[in-house]
Amino acid sequence: MSTLYLFGNGFDIAHGIKTPYSAFRSFLDKEHEEFLTRFEAMYHIQPLDDTEPWYSEEAQRKWEKSVLIDLWQCFEEEIGHPDVEGMHDVAQSLIDGMPEEGIKDTLDYYWRKEYGFAVELQKYVLEWLMTVDTSVARCKKDALIDANTDVFITFNYTDTLEKVYGIDNVLHIHGGVPSCSSVPPIMGHGNRYLIDYYTEKAKKAENEFIEWECSIDNAIANYCRSLYKDTDAIIENNEWFFSSMGDIDQVVCLGLSFGDVDIQYLERILREVKPNTKWMVYYYGDESRQRLESVFGILGIRRRFETYLLPSDGFWDR
Repeated sequence: MSTLYLFGNGFDIAHGIKTPYSAFRSFLDKEHEEFLTRFEAMYHIQPLDDTEPWYSEEAQRKWEKSVLIDLWQCFEEEIGHPDVEGMHDVAQSLIDGMPEEGIKDTLDYYWRKEYGFAVELQKYVLEWLMTVDTSVARCKKDALIDANTDVFITFNYTDTLEKVYGIDNVLHIHGGVPSCSSVPPIMGHGNRYLIDYYTEKAKKAENEFIEWECSIDNAIANYCRSLYKDTDAIIENNEWFFSSMGDIDQVVCLGLSFGDVDIQYLERILREVKPNTKWMVYYYGDESRQRLESVFGILGIRRRFETYLLPSDGFWDR
């Protein structure tokens, strides 16, 4: 029997590897504080002022907890929804007293200085991952694979499968560290609508000779584009892998919640696997189970295939 394994961040975390989004934020807070402050400000988040009389360690802890929930818990989905109203407000405040014509180049330059920092995110993701200690991981599954027939897609950036389980046929769908992937890590959102909307809005403003609006709308589109995860391109670049799934008898999903940006991968797999393919979907906690029930219900997987939703503890041997 041939099995396709789909592994997400929960797989690494189960092995004691510290790779939640919150760990990435801690890295940025320590190594790139200015970037973090500017980045979080794009999502209505401002650091507490420790000079205020009401400031306390308890207030700081509550603030950090709220930040993790509001932005970093579902990081890749949330970064596709920046504060565009705030960006427009800044633009309108800047043009007060400026002429209506001949200002686009000046504004374009300002936006590049103000919002261009976002392109650094991918570099910092790799920098963070190079500090992650995977040597703590130990084998938790004795009979994980049949090296001759099973295949793997990992959404993780680490070399856990290669180092701990000796697996060679792994597709790192979002790239990874150099020891396991020639593609650098890809972290981003899937909100293509916002990019297209503000691109078209900018074109309309240009045609109507509204320079300031054309400039800020382009700036919003460029900011969102710099953080975009192009799943269409990723699937196309790995078409050789997806098109070879015709002999898969079973799909095992572990450590994944399948956020909106990643659902396209499931849709592509569904086009290839046989009608009698069995799906074994492991969840961690009620929230994960509810999310997976929703995703697999919407895609029709539970209706079309023999599908089991199981607690993730049941997957491991130890």
